[in-house]
Amino acid sequence: MQSIFAFLPGICDVLYFYTDKEFSKTSANIANVSDGKNSIKKAAGILRNNFNFPVPHVVLKKRIPIESGLGGGSSDAACFVNSVFDIWSFSAEEKFKHINLFKSLGADAYVFLYKYFSNKKLIYIDGNGIDGVIESVNIPEVENAYIIVVNNGSRLSTKEVFDNYEKKINKGDIGFNNSLLQSALELEPSIRQLLEDIEKTNPIRFGLSGSGTTCFGLFLSKKSCLTAKNVLSKKYDFARISKIDS
Repeated sequence: MQSIFAFLPGICDVLYFYTDKEFSKTSANIANVSDGKNSIKKAAGILRNNFNFPVPHVVLKKRIPIESGLGGGSSDAACFVNSVFDIWSFSAEEKFKHINLFKSLGADAYVFLYKYFSNKKLIYIDGNGIDGVIESVNIPEVENAYIIVVNNGSRLSTKEVFDNYEKKINKGDIGFNNSLLQSALELEPSIRQLLEDIEKTNPIRFGLSGSGTTCFGLFLSKKSCLTAKNVLSKKYDFARISKIDS
């Protein structure tokens, strides 16, 4: 798998840490998400099993839709781990020393950990994100660019999208093309209308984020991005803009 991760500071969930309380069953609860699918709870278990320090209680405020292709759960888990390490004054070197403990959180979480530990901006991966190549990359087209991400309320399981995907990836074809688009459209046809609506706002680039269902539009100025938001937010409840961290 080849993929580029862009990080959007203006679009995120929020974690509240309480260092005077230990992590428990009431920590990091998410409505309609079981403990077995809660990445923060999984990360807390790994920390408890491998370190002697207490893991703090955390309250999660969700702002990113679930199963939307924006990496919400994965980034939450990575932020949680990185923040706990910061509480205990781990250096970047010490953090990277333990990164492989968190492989079971999945490839996306692993990449987010790499981002938090290294403070890199755009990250390119070639492989599965764990055993493959992970490195920072520069893309002039997105420098100082603004982005809008829009979700129509539908959800897709990443596993289902990959299971439905049959076409082999053409190695070396790196860019804004998303090889998972056709698979996602077959499972959730409403994405097509969303893409058409974003295209009408005249972005310089647009497409599907990850395995879907969120789509994005890229703009050269904040003004043009805000104009797109004003149009799209009339139809879609989740329409957020951010400057790309590049």
